[in-house]
Amino acid sequence: MAPVHTASNTPVVNTMFSKYTASKPLPSPTLTLAGLPEPPMGEQHSQMVMYHGHSYTDGFRWMQNDTPMKSPKIISQLESENSYTKAVLATHQDVQNDIYQELLHVTGTKGKAPTAGSSLAKCELHRIFRGNTPQSPTYMYYWKQSPGDLQKRLFRRRVGLPAHEELLLDFNTSQHSCKVLHSLEISPDHRWVAYVLDTTDQGKLSLHCYDTVARRVSHQDVVHNVAPSLCWGNDSTTLFYCTPTSAKRPGQVYRHTMGRAVHCDSPIIENRDPRTRLRVRKSASGKYVFVDVLESQRSETHFLPADKARTADLVIMQPLEHRLKYYVEHQEDRFIVLANREGQDLRINGQIFTCPVAGLAYSRNYWQPLFTNASYTWTEKVLPFANCLVLFERSHGKAHLRVLKPSCSASGDSMNLESTGVSALYSIPGFTSFYIPLDESVTSLKVDTGAQSYSENILRYTTSSFCSPNRTFEYDLSCHRRQLFYEAPGRDVFQSHLYTQERRFVDIAKVKDSLHLNPPRYLRIPVSLVYHTEKFRQDGTNPAVVLLNGCKGECYEPEFDPLWKPLLDRGYVIAIAHVRGGSENGRSWYEVYGKHLQKKGAIYDLLAVMNFLSQKKYTSPHKTAVMSYTPGAGMTVAAAMNLKPHMFRAAVLQSPSVDFLNYTMNASDIHPELAEEYGDPTTDTTIFKYIHSYSPYDHIPPMRRLPHVLVRANLTDTQSKYWESLKWVNQLRNLKTTGFPGDPDYRDALLAIPIETSSASIPNLDRKLRRTADDFAFIIERLSTSSARPHTPTSGSIGLPRSNKFGRINSRDIDFDIPRGSCSSVDARR
Repeated sequence: MAPVHTASNTPVVNTMFSKYTASKPLPSPTLTLAGLPEPPMGEQHSQMVMYHGHSYTDGFRWMQNDTPMKSPKIISQLESENSYTKAVLATHQDVQNDIYQELLHVTGTKGKAPTAGSSLAKCELHRIFRGNTPQSPTYMYYWKQSPGDLQKRLFRRRVGLPAHEELLLDFNTSQHSCKVLHSLEISPDHRWVAYVLDTTDQGKLSLHCYDTVARRVSHQDVVHNVAPSLCWGNDSTTLFYCTPTSAKRPGQVYRHTMGRAVHCDSPIIENRDPRTRLRVRKSASGKYVFVDVLESQRSETHFLPADKARTADLVIMQPLEHRLKYYVEHQEDRFIVLANREGQDLRINGQIFTCPVAGLAYSRNYWQPLFTNASYTWTEKVLPFANCLVLFERSHGKAHLRVLKPSCSASGDSMNLESTGVSALYSIPGFTSFYIPLDESVTSLKVDTGAQSYSENILRYTTSSFCSPNRTFEYDLSCHRRQLFYEAPGRDVFQSHLYTQERRFVDIAKVKDSLHLNPPRYLRIPVSLVYHTEKFRQDGTNPAVVLLNGCKGECYEPEFDPLWKPLLDRGYVIAIAHVRGGSENGRSWYEVYGKHLQKKGAIYDLLAVMNFLSQKKYTSPHKTAVMSYTPGAGMTVAAAMNLKPHMFRAAVLQSPSVDFLNYTMNASDIHPELAEEYGDPTTDTTIFKYIHSYSPYDHIPPMRRLPHVLVRANLTDTQSKYWESLKWVNQLRNLKTTGFPGDPDYRDALLAIPIETSSASIPNLDRKLRRTADDFAFIIERLSTSSARPHTPTSGSIGLPRSNKFGRINSRDIDFDIPRGSCSSVDARR
């Protein structure tokens, strides 16, 4: 359809949506702020398209260009945006410089530029294991990354000997340089290090093998165009690797013999479905090699003996079946299966089954349930050991480690548990079950399946919190003793006793929406908080930064990050809103209440959390900023701005997906992950109307002031197109949501999209610190100069625009009534 052009200074409002009632027109001053240029305003050329039989008018559609570097007009617009953003941010250069110096201090960086000799080098455990014979030595492999390093360095040292570390690979050197390191596996005899990396930052991966004896890379074993997954056979000469699956080429798992030409490699399995991907891994026991065929809602596993890796054929476990996902592990004479189905019944939070290794068949008809889990507890991982099982679980916003041991040793275990202070026993027929206690109630918990000692019954896990850096513990499952294995640096610059952590729970807002599912009352929104104890006043005057994710079932952990220290020391409250769309409250928090026709739940939860923080006097709306780092979270924040702009004052968004509807409707083929998260609006009119109802770009209220906005995007981002941010920021200005330049309460709408290649020469950490300092200074200035009258929310409801034929919302209200005593808290005060 030929575009219909309108005058460039005439606001183009989407005619597809209901009209907003504008408040009193804002004055139009003629003067701008001293020394600042006019905000750039992109030209408008009205274009009309048809989606599912309805017309859609867009004045900035010309910005949708997938090859922006070939368009002088778009490059000119981007340069104007960057120049204006740089000029505005330069007005608080003093604050930015102060924060930057503080960030250099908390990261252990000396001087103006990051140095490799920092005392705060990041150390991360990779793996600890014994070789493939009882006489083989045990090595600990670990990563180090100093603040001045672009990439990590791999070290190892013998366990039980005086500490003498050996540098294996330094990915900062020209010999091993790369943009992204995707995976790394060590052979059982400790000779070979196989790793997959991207040297171009364009997604083209290659496999390399480093010989720790010859101290060189074996060039005859280099393989190009591979996927990240790797696995060694027990003979240390057989290596399994994968190739990616695409519409033009099937994915395959190859068996490679070290020293042989790559063209002699033979595939052991082939996958022609572009919606699925292949993964190869070794069992915790080291006895089997598993090949997984993975899709968003189903999976399939094959296996072969690791001792016969060179010649054995794959055996299938359970063929692909609709909405059946399962994960297989091995323990002694049985396979352990974690699945989301039992018969015809869904087990969204996971069900554990067993299947004998010596069986004649391995399909799910032969699986026997081990025990029935609680409906509100999600079993995320199962870790088998020689004499017990460890379950990694999540419930009520917190991760747990649960140990299952055969009941024949229950009496002895009970005595040990009582003497060591382990959590009370939980009754499961045939097992002694208990939870391993954690030191803090607000804790991030991580368990690496590759760092465990299966035969020695040693569990290794890592904890972290807002105030405590990573600590890796060894837990002896035989005698229930725990010892600290490694503690990351950071306590010397981040004194944890000065800060308070809290875990609060917020009731879910009642929404009158025909498509909205209200979760059961025992599910509430977890909120993780931290603040400086002496500077917290609890009278609503503390500024706050709210963080969120709420997408793809990912959990936003309250991890240690010293970069928050400048804000905490200025009296800020840092809060993580664990909104629907993650899995903090179990898998149903995502599968049932957080995707497809429930995506608005994250928007309602964010508003409920900010309402709660104001009611409980942690902060006030005009003292609140929101930050997001993922496209989906940015969409949530932008949609919340449209619904209730007075509930926060500023927002900093990284690559937000704010024009998602146009992106999906114009995509040649919607990505399976996006279709799983949001549905496919190109084929499903219900999904189209639902996404339409909260699409941020399409629902900007004209002439209504929105919060200050700083958006950062990337021209090459594949998850969120750069033009989404470009169109959105220009539409904010076009609809006068910022006010007028020169107005004392003018709201910024800033966009930063780097288009120069010279910035790549600046060390990554330095670039990150300067950008973080800019973001923090932007927030500090906008919250400290707020001229808005403080708004204290009252219990009750917030008004929303009337519904329209596209189902924006079926009610005018979201009910925030909080029943008395329902907002409980769990404090971790130091």
